[in-house]
Order: sequence, then C-alpha cells, then structure tokens
Amino acid sequence: MSVLSLTPLFPLMFVGELDRLSFAADASVDFAVASGGIQIFSNTYIPDDAGEITVYGLGDILEPYIDDLCADFTFTVDGSPLGHASIKIFRCSYGVDVRASDFISSSFLSPMRGARLTALDRYETLSCYSTVSEYATAECSYYAGGTLQTKTFSLGSASGPRLLNVSPRRFVDGALGAPVMYVVRCGSRSARFNLIENAPEISAAFIFRNAFNAWETLYLTGTRETSPRYTRSSANVNGFLRNYDIDEVLEMKTFTGPLPEGMEEVAMNLARSKAVFFLLPNGDAGDEIVVNDCDLKHNNDGYAASDLNFSYRTATVSYRLADDRTARIRVPRPPHIFDSTFDQTYE
Repeated sequence: MSVLSLTPLFPLMFVGELDRLSFAADASVDFAVASGGIQIFSNTYIPDDAGEITVYGLGDILEPYIDDLCADFTFTVDGSPLGHASIKIFRCSYGVDVRASDFISSSFLSPMRGARLTALDRYETLSCYSTVSEYATAECSYYAGGTLQTKTFSLGSASGPRLLNVSPRRFVDGALGAPVMYVVRCGSRSARFNLIENAPEISAAFIFRNAFNAWETLYLTGTRETSPRYTRSSANVNGFLRNYDIDEVLEMKTFTGPLPEGMEEVAMNLARSKAVFFLLPNGDAGDEIVVNDCDLKHNNDGYAASDLNFSYRTATVSYRLADDRTARIRVPRPPHIFDSTFDQTYE
C-alpha cells in the first residue's frame, strides 16, 4: 500500500506547521508518533471518500515533548516512515511566513528585530540553533580618545542549540573602556545592542521562556507598586477573638518605562510565558513568578514610547523575594570608621 504525505514535511519544522497533518491512503492505516525511541501517540484512521486522512491537533500532542528549543520526532504509517526518517520540530507560537530552516539559519530565536537598549550591569542573552558548527562574535564600538574604535570578541563556535551570554560587561576593554554599542553575529544572524550611559534604575528584571521556548530577558524601569493582600482565619477562644492563621500574598505592579520600538513584542511574550523568574543581578534565576494581569496596549506612534505594566506575584507563598531590588527586609550595615580615601588597614 502506498502512502503519500499531502502536508509538506521538511527536516526542520515549527510545531505550528503540524496542527493538521494530511496524507493519502487507500485503506485504513495505523498512524504513530515516536520521540526518543518511545511511541507517544498512535491511532487507526480510515480514509474519507477522497482517499485522504487528516490528523488534527498534532501540534498539541508534540509540544509537551519539546523540553528545550526543539526535539526529534518520527511519523510512521503502518510502521513505515512518513516523509523523513526523523523531523526536528521547534517550538514557535507565531505564524512565520518562511520555512523553519530559513528562519532558524538567519535569525536569533527572539521576537525582537530592532536594536536593543542595554546598560553595563545588565545580563543579556541570545539563543539560536545551528545545524552546523558556526562561529559567534561580538563586534564592539568604543569612543576613546575622541575617536570611534572597534574591537571584535570571540564567543566560540558550536552546533545545535546555543545560549549566548552577550552581557555588555563581557566586552569592557582595559584600554578602551565600555563599548557604546555592539553587534553580535553568529553565521548570518545579527543583533545590535546600544548602551545607555545613564540608565534608569531597574524596578524589576525578568528572565523567561519566549515564544520559541528560548530564554529572554526584560528590564522594567517604571514605577513599582506593592500590594500585599492578607487572608485571616479567626476563632473565638475563651471569649477572645484570635487570628490563628494569616496568609499573605505579595502582589507587585510595575510599569516597563519607555520601551524602544520592537520591545512591545518581548513584553507580550512575557505575558504569554508559562516560565517566568526574577532575574538576579548576577544572571541567575530567582523566585518563579506568576503574571496575574497586564496592560500591554500600544500603538504605532513613533513619537511616543510605550509604557506598559505587569501585575505579578511569586509562584510560592513566601515572605521573601529572592531579588535584592524587592527585598522585604534590608539589614543595616555597620558604618565605616573612615571613608574610602583613608588607609583600609585600620578599618
């Protein structure tokens, strides 16, 4: 019996391209999906009057098995491979108008397409997938001695899924100082970062899984509002009303501050993400948080920067947030005997 796939199948695909999979058959068949050598789905299908079988909702079956950027799957009909022997499927919650192989080879896995704004002490990441070993670099520009100078840093070469640490602190040069901008390149991909000299104070910082399931960072610099909510359980004990249990939920509302063009998409990715964490100053993930509400309304007025807001709380009941920007208790430090101009030997 011959089986012909009516849905185009390629070695690299986005999971959204497989919401429905159609193939031709002249009799009932057993269709199965396997990942990592383990069968994750199987069913018997009967062709319609046109000799066509359609499997609906296949993307929903595959997505839970894509733990990172992608995973390998095999589709079989009566034990024979349908299309390629193995198909590498990537997470993507967007509708992309090019083939996955073209997009993945030319773009970092981020919704941001324009230049990013960053500051010297911020932690920045970029993710990509390389089918072959590719060399990553950071081409940095410095303003030193009244002239613009450049220097290129190597970020190594590798294949497969890659998470690049592209924090500006990595590109500080002893003689040239901090860069004013830099462009990260990996193969034909490129992403530009412009440094803010006097960056506003950070109100909140997040690291989260974006639409491609890649790690993304977002810094909020607007007003932060703290809204603790308390639930009290009380009872009458010996004629006195006593609170025997007090539950506290600490909810925060933070505005993004002015966002550069294109960062609205990153904010929308944060609102949709199921894995969001506070980003600690050293680049580690802090407490997991849950976004309760958000106002992401924005327009295409190029003269007015967007100022969006998020309402969120920690995923666990905790009286401490693992982020020094939102610490509940700040321990006072003992005063120094002398200031920094004196010999520290006598401290």
